Amino acid sequence: FVFVSYGAHNSAQRTAATTYARDPGQWTAQANLGTDTSYPHWTLIGATAFLGHRINLRSFYLTTATMSAGTITFGTPLHCIDYGAGTRFYQGTHVVVGNDIHVVGIRADSGDTERRNLYYYVVETDGAGAITGIRNFDDTVTVLAASFPVDLATADASFKIYTHPGGELWSGGPAHAFDTNGHPHVVFSKGADVNSAADI
Repeated sequence: FVFVSYGAHNSAQRTAATTYARDPGQWTAQANLGTDTSYPHWTLIGATAFLGHRINLRSFYLTTATMSAGTITFGTPLHCIDYGAGTRFYQGTHVVVGNDIHVVGIRADSGDTERRNLYYYVVETDGAGAITGIRNFDDTVTVLAASFPVDLATADASFKIYTHPGGELWSGGPAHAFDTNGHPHVVFSKGADVNSAADI
């Protein structure tokens, strides 16, 4: 089956699934998820799908989803990352490596007048549908699920992989991929404002 999520910005997350496996000719609407959700990203590990999404501008959540008899059942959204009041979280690409989900993101202020600094998160799962923790790129720090969400102080200290200099106030949403040797490459733009963020 194929899952597709869509909807207006900061609204209920709408989802549809193909009515029949591997047949995009017919779709069935599923239950909405949340009321203030944006930027859905789907990944699949084993028999469990994970929907990464932002809630209330600043918070990153992962929600599990399973399908039976053509109906998606969502789990309880797990609050993974929260940069705190006066911020926004913009996630980039999600890439599955083994049982892990690699996620990159940037921080913005609440007015969205600046987007800066690049963060790298490795969401650990047990391969059977449970999220167990988030570790950093260097594999030196892991925040266990019981201690979620990762806050801005922890993110700045352990998960930030690039700091924008003072004059660089704007970064486009990051994306990343792995080469054939298993090395990740992260792409993002930078500049003084949204109109000049042309450097990659």
